[in-house]
Amino acid sequence: MTLYWSDGGKVGAFSKSSFAGLGHRDAVFDSEHDIAASYAKAYLRMGFEPLYYGVTTLEEVAPDIDWRFDRGPLNVLSERIQSAYEYAFMIPK
Repeated sequence: MTLYWSDGGKVGAFSKSSFAGLGHRDAVFDSEHDIAASYAKAYLRMGFEPLYYGVTTLEEVAPDIDWRFDRGPLNVLSERIQSAYEYAFMIPK
């Protein structure tokens, strides 16, 4: 998904998911974490228990890669994003 911000500073999302409840979000959320929680709740309503979660940006995890113009393999971006995940089995219950 891709996040976007309204002129008023609220966060929305464009999503490619075809699952009910996981589509686009209007820019009504206060933060990235709030919109992530919205998607997590939708997963739970569908009966999925997320194994991991996380909020990051490409600028944070891959500041050395220009993903728009780099001619190298971009699968390294996936690895970098995954490095920011927190796994459910690591979270105390």
